[in-house]
Amino acid sequence: MKRLLLPIVMSTVLFCGTAFAKTGEGMTIWFDTGGSAGDGYGTIVQNGAKAAAADMGCELRLIYSDWNPETMLTNFRNAVASRPDGIVVMGHPGDAAFGPLIDAAVKQGIVVTSVDTALPGAQERNRAKGFGYVGTDNYTQGEALAQEVLRRTQLKKGDRAFVWGLKRIPDRGRRAQAIVEVLEKAGVTVDYQEITPEIDKDPVLGAPVVAGQLGRHPDTSSWITARSRRRWAITSRTRASSPIPSMWRASPCLRPRPRPLRTATSSSFPRRSPTSWATSASCRRS
Repeated sequence: MKRLLLPIVMSTVLFCGTAFAKTGEGMTIWFDTGGSAGDGYGTIVQNGAKAAAADMGCELRLIYSDWNPETMLTNFRNAVASRPDGIVVMGHPGDAAFGPLIDAAVKQGIVVTSVDTALPGAQERNRAKGFGYVGTDNYTQGEALAQEVLRRTQLKKGDRAFVWGLKRIPDRGRRAQAIVEVLEKAGVTVDYQEITPEIDKDPVLGAPVVAGQLGRHPDTSSWITARSRRRWAITSRTRASSPIPSMWRASPCLRPRPRPLRTATSSSFPRRSPTSWATSASCRRS
């Protein structure tokens, strides 16, 4: 028995030693969390980066870009100037703006990779040098959400939907594009509005936009927000006597309605975040 157990114990020790080796010791990695310090989604990303750094044993430098593409580019230049071993970016600025900077960094021996928003051009050119992507395909995600909206809310030809998104931003905008295309193909009348940079940074500023849109079109039956850093939420809305100028009170979940409210979300973010545009779990089937 001892002869049988010894190889098993030795192999287990060797395996565990290899599996938990600090492979990043001596390395410095700069990581763009995307948002601001304390930001809901950015904090989730930050915590994941810290956990990975602890597992690897590397030094982690966190960057905050306020969801501003220009700030992301500036922070990347600063990171490159410090000559780290690696940089993790979010691809919000797009390939045209980010590509040349990334290519130059890779030539200096810095490993660069992307999370949240893809940079397909940079990834194709630098894949062999370690450039990868952690995230979803935005068009596929938007398409799936819109199809689920149609299935759950029974939206039909002639119904009206309000879609609020970020078409202007490369790659991220493909999510809103897919939502609009699927709904329009089903015959739904779509009112699309672009989320401004100011509202993208601070969702509370969007309250007047929502109130105004729903006030102009009281026949709106669904509201879809396509936004990567928070949660996507759709809210089937019933007619109200007047818009209420508050992001949260604008949700029909918080006021009387004559028919059931149905909401759906597509995210892994905390459901009850105070800055979330989605209604809480208790309102999903009320």
